[in-house]
Amino acid sequence: EIERIAAPSVTRIITSLESMRLVARRAHPTDGRQSVVRITPAGRRVIQKNREIRSAWLSTALRTASADDRALLHSALTLLQQIYDT
Repeated sequence: EIERIAAPSVTRIITSLESMRLVARRAHPTDGRQSVVRITPAGRRVIQKNREIRSAWLSTALRTASADDRALLHSALTLLQQIYDT
């Protein structure tokens, strides 16, 4: 709901992740129409690796940015934080 993804799309995504063994699905204990989905150790490793790649990219980008660009980013992040907090 929050991401505005329709149920059939979520089902397709979960099925795909399940086929890659990144999540595991089991029947809901009280509602046969639902499933309980959990991340697998392999899924956790993929997430961790992706975070490491993004962090390295961002670190490099910030290191090579000018002082003016870093100040502008700081101002933008401050504004975004204020918006988020309201």
